Amino acid sequence: MQLEQRGDMIADLIQRYNAGLGIEQTNKEARAVFAHMNPDELIQLEEYLSSKHIDIKDFHDLYQIHREDLHTELSRFRLSLDPEHPLRVMLEEHEQILQTLDALDKLNTTIQSSSTPDREVLVRLREVADNLLAAEHHHAREEEVIFPELTKNNIGGIVQVMNMEHEELREKKRELKELVSQALLLDFTEFQQELQELAKFIIYNLTDHIYKENHILYPAAMRFVKDKELWNQLKEKCDEIGYCNFKTLQ
Repeated sequence: MQLEQRGDMIADLIQRYNAGLGIEQTNKEARAVFAHMNPDELIQLEEYLSSKHIDIKDFHDLYQIHREDLHTELSRFRLSLDPEHPLRVMLEEHEQILQTLDALDKLNTTIQSSSTPDREVLVRLREVADNLLAAEHHHAREEEVIFPELTKNNIGGIVQVMNMEHEELREKKRELKELVSQALLLDFTEFQQELQELAKFIIYNLTDHIYKENHILYPAAMRFVKDKELWNQLKEKCDEIGYCNFKTLQ
């Protein structure tokens, strides 16, 4: 969707919401408009809406409504699952991965504004890289347990895309780990540039990947796999693969 088209849709939605459009319909339309947007696009939208004389506070309010709607829906879905259900465990792991991405974003911002390496910051960045790689057990359970069940139910196309994204992200996470291990051996400006590239790629693409799993794939898995005994068998397979050893980040 082009920026101008998305901006015009948001401007129209803001006007109709201010005129009394119901919250349910507002949430539905906001979800379609805001889906899979990165922070850079949000900033560009602000500029576009300002040029159209739309109050940016109204834009922020609408985006907050959208975020709260997604959070409420996801919380309801998570709490509907037993504590040890494979999907609930994966949803909770997603929260830890998102926290790791937030830490990566903050550390990258710190490094980009620095003129020399800071060993303490690099130690924390190494912990972040380790946490991202620790998520491999999570991805393995998806690839070997959850995704095959979805493929059986004729949505193998999106599963194929998700597997490709896993591979692409896996490579970038390994590159991040290698980059951090070489940080003090590289020219600092070169390190900053490579980190900026990798961090932006991983943060945007992994966040988007998690969004699709939380709001599309996992709910689909619950719709298609209704047999509780089958879920018990799937949990056993998950147990065999193992779980993520995430570090507590500073």
